[in-house]
Amino acid sequence: MSLHLYLIRHGETAWALTAQHTGISEIPLTENGVDQALALGPHLAGVSFTHVLTSPRERARHTCRLAGLNGVAVIEPDLAEWDYGDYDGKTSAGIREDRPGWDVFRDGCPQGEMPAQIQARADRLIARLRLLDGNVALFSHGQFGGVLGARWIGLPLADARHFPLGTASLSILGYDPNHPKTSVISLWNFISHPILHPVAADQTMKKQAISRWDNEGGKILWGKGFTLYRLWSRQRYVCLTQVLSFDATSGSRYRVVPIFRKSLMPPWTEVPWNHSLQQADESANRIT
Repeated sequence: MSLHLYLIRHGETAWALTAQHTGISEIPLTENGVDQALALGPHLAGVSFTHVLTSPRERARHTCRLAGLNGVAVIEPDLAEWDYGDYDGKTSAGIREDRPGWDVFRDGCPQGEMPAQIQARADRLIARLRLLDGNVALFSHGQFGGVLGARWIGLPLADARHFPLGTASLSILGYDPNHPKTSVISLWNFISHPILHPVAADQTMKKQAISRWDNEGGKILWGKGFTLYRLWSRQRYVCLTQVLSFDATSGSRYRVVPIFRKSLMPPWTEVPWNHSLQQADESANRIT
């Protein structure tokens, strides 16, 4: 029997929305995260699993329960997320304010795990998994899941940055059926919940957009046909009070829009559609 590893990232948490590193901290699933985990159930129900392994973190175990596999699950400590140590709860942008150029795959985390340690843990786990057969479910996390995928196919640890995983995503690691000794990624980052829950997915995109304006700034993509920019960043967090949208269908229309009026502090300014970007920028900058 061939081996197929079903790698599942836990559902959405509040820190996942705000891009805060979540290692050993026990952050529960959001209401939307619960829905995401439940949406995994139909995709796993028809699979006969020989083993079900889960990270010891509650967010992963809760996802396992909601997906319907808790009854046969065994805790596997090596599936835990990267231990971020002193950086637990911080965003990458926040860390780089005090440590410019910081890269978790190169620099690791003080009082947490270093790159060599996380690679050794992933390799140790992979060696044990290769001794199994059949379909094996693995409930884990975003960053460690990326490391697991990269190391499964023999890539350097740093290449894990190219293997992002969305919340409640499903990936499958296995072997090429025509070359049984060749490790392959058969599926990566399959997410069912945006299709099953379009409204919840849209709200999640908005929350992620807020986080990026707060922590990173600059241009980001959001929704259909819009590119959003942060206009005002003189004070941290206050930059969220103005949002400039660009209508991709016309190519030239700009305005500042109160998309999150209830969650963000005023004031707002409306800029006519026919105003240029410079005019919109000047209008926004007059608000202090």
